[in-house]
Amino acid sequence: MRILLLDSDDSDRSILSKQLKGRGFDVYETTSAEDALLLTKLRLNFDALVMDANPGDLPGVNTIRALRNGRFGRPVIVTDINSTPEGRARFMNAGADTVLDWPINSDELEANIKAFVRRMYGHDSSFLQTGNLCLNIDTREVTVDGDPLHVTKQEYRMLELMSLRKGQCLDNDTFLDHMYYCGEEEPEAKTVDVYICKLRKKLRDAGALDEQGKSLIQTIRGQGFALRDLPTSELQMAMRIAHDACPHSSAPDMKSAATCMHPAASTVENTAVMEATTPVTTRS
Repeated sequence: MRILLLDSDDSDRSILSKQLKGRGFDVYETTSAEDALLLTKLRLNFDALVMDANPGDLPGVNTIRALRNGRFGRPVIVTDINSTPEGRARFMNAGADTVLDWPINSDELEANIKAFVRRMYGHDSSFLQTGNLCLNIDTREVTVDGDPLHVTKQEYRMLELMSLRKGQCLDNDTFLDHMYYCGEEEPEAKTVDVYICKLRKKLRDAGALDEQGKSLIQTIRGQGFALRDLPTSELQMAMRIAHDACPHSSAPDMKSAATCMHPAASTVENTAVMEATTPVTTRS
């Protein structure tokens, strides 16, 4: 995910940037609200904005209003060292999604970004399912029918992008923006086509296909590629229950719990699956 970070304080910005990069985010930094307004209008495909309550050159509330008036529809997360109920209300009334107290807990910041981004694209869980393919954006784990699928760093970024925007046609520039982060190697010509070919082969070999045996990744001639919007398999629905009951379970454990109930796995209210994934604490 690509994050725009706005903070005029060098020390605070460095701390936040390090936290975000350490959690796997692609971070663009700016010290100016005016620059942030310009950057959001360019073709940079930011997924969210994290900003200080007082950017320096423009009041924070005014910055948010200008962003929203400019049709920036991505999540805006404000950090505030002097947060008050009245101040939080002003920011959120102006268009912010949430206000976090400074200093910020890394886990809380990451969870807020991921939750707002996935909800923006219509997902109510970090368990992104397409047929028998699943991405867990919390763990960055890819599975097919519950079995882990090894993908490279760039392949995962492509899959995450397509899974979040399932059914949407994505062009080469959008893929490249999300595949290569600041400071990484420059992509070569035909990079997207090469990675799409590799991903299709991996998914096909793992059995991740649509109902007609076609690739999950659809080519939109002259425009780009899209991940087909397919119904979720019964096993994946059961694994979703296992994930919701115990989010930190490994994929094999979730699959084991789900298959215990299969083929009744399609009954999403089945409490036995939840019980099967409840961790047991033992004393040594």
